[in-house]
Amino acid sequence: MKKIFAFLILLISILTGCNTPESLSVPEFSYKAINNCSTLEIEGIAYPKANIALLIEDVFVGSINADRDGKFYMTYRFQIGGEREFQIKQIYKEVESSLSEGKVVSIDVIPPNPVITINSNIPQITNNPILAIEGTTEPKNIVSVLENRYVTDETGYFKGEITLKEGENNIDVTLSDSCGNNTIVKNLIKTTLDTKKPILGTGMFYTSSSSRGFTEEEVYLTYGTFQGYNNYYNIPITGSVKGDIKSVLLGKTYLTWNTSNQISQVVPMYLSMGTNNINVLIEDLAGNKKEGYLSISVKPLSSNNYSDDYEDLESRINDLESEIDRLD
Repeated sequence: MKKIFAFLILLISILTGCNTPESLSVPEFSYKAINNCSTLEIEGIAYPKANIALLIEDVFVGSINADRDGKFYMTYRFQIGGEREFQIKQIYKEVESSLSEGKVVSIDVIPPNPVITINSNIPQITNNPILAIEGTTEPKNIVSVLENRYVTDETGYFKGEITLKEGENNIDVTLSDSCGNNTIVKNLIKTTLDTKKPILGTGMFYTSSSSRGFTEEEVYLTYGTFQGYNNYYNIPITGSVKGDIKSVLLGKTYLTWNTSNQISQVVPMYLSMGTNNINVLIEDLAGNKKEGYLSISVKPLSSNNYSDDYEDLESRINDLESEIDRLD
């Protein structure tokens, strides 16, 4: 129909031999909002090469010329959103049409409110690369996290899962409305993914350089000289921790360390003669665990040692008897 209308106008112009029409009607046109609901798009049919004027709320804002077939296309980008009324008219030389009926288009140039609440308990450090998230924001917004997009429901609620990378994760969240306006919330999700097991070193000649490679968490344990009786011993344990170590369990005893990350603790143990492999379990803050053992050797005393111990005990008994006599 539009093509027929333009053709008739052109044909009449040619047949009458007149380049200037006596009157012009309102152009036929269609319109819509594009580009994130911020731009008005108009296209239609007018008198060939006529000037098409655009008025926004009775204020002239721009114009464009129709082509030789009378077709025209124009856009106007709004700076202020809301319900905006516009009209057009065509002008050819000294002749112009009346204004079109006012049309209203909904314009949205405001990005979403940057208010979003993450309801999930986001750990500071984890060994699980899959992180479940849920939260609330403005209803019907689209929440984009990494490569994932979640559409909120009528209450603004959303949930999903994201995949973390090894190391620190400072993740931005993008909020988008139905028109495509975006708001970026920087570093909303912060966590560290650590999937590497800590290293356990024991003994006198331990070194952290191994085929397993270097990790940030490391525990070293050894023991000093000790004495005991009837398989019961107090073992002086020394060592150090490095990195985000949560716990060190030696046998049934949890070891502690000072602010310098040094371990110095006496641990009671029941040991048998020979080599005793005492279980060690270390765990870092991410939940990664490493099991191993600390080998402690118990050697029998020589006969000379037995004799020395007996003489020392006899001397102490004599001293006690003398002290008792003195007190009496």
